[in-house]
Amino acid sequence: MLLTIHAHNQRISRTFKEEMRAKISAVFARSQEKIRKIKVVFSDINGPKGGEDQQCRVQVVLFGLPTINVVTTQENIHKALAKALSAAQGSLQRRFKKHQQFDRVPRGPLSHAQLDSIFNQSGENSCQAA
Repeated sequence: MLLTIHAHNQRISRTFKEEMRAKISAVFARSQEKIRKIKVVFSDINGPKGGEDQQCRVQVVLFGLPTINVVTTQENIHKALAKALSAAQGSLQRRFKKHQQFDRVPRGPLSHAQLDSIFNQSGENSCQAA
């Protein structure tokens, strides 16, 4: 899992970046093998005016599934990151759960009993030799 952190219109110290890396890695630790990369971008929308202007964008690129994009705006970077990670994690869990529903298709050839049960459930008569 590749992790990149960028900041626009503001400075972020190395120690703060390392703290964020640790938090982000902890949040996505269970699904790390399914994630190709995570990109986090911070922006100060209003500049020095103040207010609720710290934006955090989180992009989670997955293997074989659509990318997850989350954007949050809060009064400070910590809250913006926490809210964005929470939303991204929830979206990731829903995406995996939805994907697992379609992944439970039986593999390999079906037996005659399985074929008969499928046709009987769909209202068709089972095959009989004449």
